[in-house]
Amino acid sequence: MQTLLGNTPLASLADDSMEPLLDVQPRIGFALNEACDLQAFVEVKTRTSAAEAATQVFQDEPISVFLTVRKNGPIQALEELESTFDRLAGHIEHIAEHRVVPDIVVPLHQAIGI
Repeated sequence: MQTLLGNTPLASLADDSMEPLLDVQPRIGFALNEACDLQAFVEVKTRTSAAEAATQVFQDEPISVFLTVRKNGPIQALEELESTFDRLAGHIEHIAEHRVVPDIVVPLHQAIGI
């Protein structure tokens, strides 16, 4: 949890030395434009079981990091599909390269010692 939340108010909710964490799945969504119809969501999912938390013996389960970009609302014409897809692909590539990999994936990688 320290790796993802650091010294934030969310990190202070549980004292992981006294209260074993069962689940840490932060999810954040943000608008990519002023109309808020282009949106991005980043989510981290762990797979720790209650038994693992109790015994502090953990299996080598994957940690998943999801990046989703979407456009809300209808597409008015079929011709818009390609440009809409290209715009979404550009956003997802930029967010992955400049935010998710350096700010989520790399710190997780360093924390679990792979």
